[in-house]
Amino acid sequence: MEIKQRLEHMDIFRGIALLIMVTIQIFDYLSVSSIYTTPPYYVGIINSVTWVPPSLLFTFVSGMSVFLLVKKKLYTNNKSRRWTFLEIFKRYGKYVLISLPFTIIMWNFGTYFGWEEAIQGIGLTAIFTALFLMVFLKYNPKINSKRSYTFLIFIILVFGLLQSMIPRLIDNSLFGSIFPRQPQDLGLLSLVGGLILNAFFRGWFSIANLFPIMLSGVILINLINEDKISDRKLIFISTIPLLFSIILHLFGYNINYYERSFALTPFAIGQSALICSVTYALYKNSTKRYLLRIWNILKIFGITDFFVYIFHYLVILKVLEITSLKDLLSDSYSWVITIPLVILVYFSAKYYIKIKGKLPSFLRL
Repeated sequence: MEIKQRLEHMDIFRGIALLIMVTIQIFDYLSVSSIYTTPPYYVGIINSVTWVPPSLLFTFVSGMSVFLLVKKKLYTNNKSRRWTFLEIFKRYGKYVLISLPFTIIMWNFGTYFGWEEAIQGIGLTAIFTALFLMVFLKYNPKINSKRSYTFLIFIILVFGLLQSMIPRLIDNSLFGSIFPRQPQDLGLLSLVGGLILNAFFRGWFSIANLFPIMLSGVILINLINEDKISDRKLIFISTIPLLFSIILHLFGYNINYYERSFALTPFAIGQSALICSVTYALYKNSTKRYLLRIWNILKIFGITDFFVYIFHYLVILKVLEITSLKDLLSDSYSWVITIPLVILVYFSAKYYIKIKGKLPSFLRL
């Protein structure tokens, strides 16, 4: 597969996740209501921050990006697996490092240590996913086959079970006390061990939780780019994991976002796949001017995803916190102010694209 230019639909998928995230978080900082605990923003039936947690969709699309990057490096550029892994490690590893000062500024070191921040989790899981794909592609060069899809679905289900079970098993075992979730005065070995367990299993943004979602993104991008199946079939396939999660929920195996139930994994996959599939169908058949404008707006958010993430947190949310303007307004007033602030983020991102090439390399997010 040759990838000579950016895939616009990928930027649009990513842009949807960023737009949702920026909007609900700015609103959350302004309003006396909390998207994490106050209905209707908090959805009690699935114990979730809104019906569409943006972290799930962004993780799903990140899996697509990782696959396309691995494929490009290995096959289009004919690079070795070692060179490809080092390039991907440098690309995504920097996010894990950048997350440390960012998380301390926005929250505290405990959030980073607990692996509860999106940048660090998605960055590390992207590296893990790339490593898995390089090994997988060595023995299965063609992903878009029934055999490959079946194996990937099996891995997704296994990790879905693991992510729902292992954190509790660790916490209830001797390992949980020796290697705590939060830093305590127990020595360097306990700190390192606790951090590793959080990064791989216990943190919400751990590899165990995010990897099956990323791997599902790999499947969908192959269905789109390689199999080129019809829009209706793509949408139908996307609904299968979502329906599976709903059936599990009805039989008492609840979808639980915060507690990371097994049903969360197919719910996250189905919801993200359905959003991407419907969006892709609309994008391919776009002829109306208003739709083209919407795609252009979403592409700006998608292209500048990391800039938008950092900018809205540090320039808007942190400023609201420092100036004691956080959690003061009613919902209606909060929405009135949220809209122009989201527009500010959009135009800032647009300007950043314009000047990015002139900036020093360390400022090119």
